[in-house]
Amino acid sequence: MRQAREQAGINQVGLAEECGMRQPTLSRIERGATNPTVETLNDIAKALGKRLEVRFV
Repeated sequence: MRQAREQAGINQVGLAEECGMRQPTLSRIERGATNPTVETLNDIAKALGKRLEVRFV
């Protein structure tokens, strides 16, 4: 996620605002310190111009 954000040229503050969350929350998600919901991951993906794909294998 961090790589996609950096490639999009967006900082954590900007992405967090776009997704309706606080920057510390986004930081914890990027570091793997919390488990976001699929809905939250989808919001982040949309903000980055990506599509979330969930696979069960």
